[in-house]
Amino acid sequence: MGAKVTVVNPTKVKRIAESRRKTDKIDAKILCELLRLDGLPCPVHVPGRETRALRGLLVARRQRVSARTKLCNVVQQGGPKTGQEDRHGGVGQALVGDCVSSVERGSRV
Repeated sequence: MGAKVTVVNPTKVKRIAESRRKTDKIDAKILCELLRLDGLPCPVHVPGRETRALRGLLVARRQRVSARTKLCNVVQQGGPKTGQEDRHGGVGQALVGDCVSSVERGSRV
């Protein structure tokens, strides 16, 4: 008993947007009538499951890169006070390396 689903942009369905009586029941009736009369706007593209999964991976990667960049910036600007004298060398560079490698492994810092 498969039903055909059509996804449209609700702001483009004028009769619903301009309606003074707004209830789900009334909106559903209007949508059914528009569908029957072939009066719905062009359907919107709904990405497939694989595309949504890839987008999720991209979001996670972007967040990790951002976290790594923030950590490096904090350390290069003096970072948490670790007793280092040289902001860009010695202990500071080791701390940056530790932070970057832990972010790359997925550890929480």
